Amino acid sequence: MMNKNLYKVDILKKIKEVQNIFYERNIDCSAVYNNERLVGALTLRDLVIADILRKNIKSDMFACRYAGDEFAILTSYNRDDCKLVSEKLISDIRKYKFPQNIPTSIAIGIADYDSKSSFNDNNTMDIIKNLINTASIASTKAKESNHNLVII
Repeated sequence: MMNKNLYKVDILKKIKEVQNIFYERNIDCSAVYNNERLVGALTLRDLVIADILRKNIKSDMFACRYAGDEFAILTSYNRDDCKLVSEKLISDIRKYKFPQNIPTSIAIGIADYDSKSSFNDNNTMDIIKNLINTASIASTKAKESNHNLVII
């Protein structure tokens, strides 16, 4: 069985891009506590977004919830292909009519690394942290600039 750290290194050698996907919830929190129907609608919205993500994730991608309403997608796609996937996600989420007109937007940041870099057990986690941090900063800029935006 492959050592866990060697497995991480192997994944990094195969993956050229990490795409961090963040969607923002533009919701008045007081309304959530005072309206059970809104809570149900929010749960439905989260399930719909998860389903949209699932439908857009190809078999050669790895997607996971990173934290809260933040998602990370690892792929070997180049930047242009990552941007196309990201724009499709934005389009699909925009098209969906969420119950009670709950505002939903998505801000996407894409980060990559040089696939020719050398990897070893000591820096694998640092590389992953740096990629996620870089993509997170890009998605924050996208969120501040204009919702439903991709920044590389």
